[in-house]
Amino acid sequence: MFAKVAGRVVARPLRRLAVRGRSAQIMLYELVGISDSADPELQTSERELQMCRMTEAAADAFLSGRVADAIQRYDNLVPAFPDDPVARHLRDWVTADPQSRSPMRERMS
Repeated sequence: MFAKVAGRVVARPLRRLAVRGRSAQIMLYELVGISDSADPELQTSERELQMCRMTEAAADAFLSGRVADAIQRYDNLVPAFPDDPVARHLRDWVTADPQSRSPMRERMS
């Protein structure tokens, strides 16, 4: 679904979830802005783009099973964006019990 709008929106991946009523998992994204928007509230700064790139790299590492790499990337994200509660939450979620985290088995009720 995201691929259909990826060129028009700026978003960062949060995590994959199995959602009741769906057979396949979906990736949950945070919408950060709209590309080339004339509306100042929807425009994204270079800093927000950097945050999205760093989050995507961490999520890709996690989904590829490179948990230690993902933890390191989330650890780098938090000090780079200290006012971002989402970065802290993702780092804490991945580091809470990395051995029990399966990138492909998260569930949302």
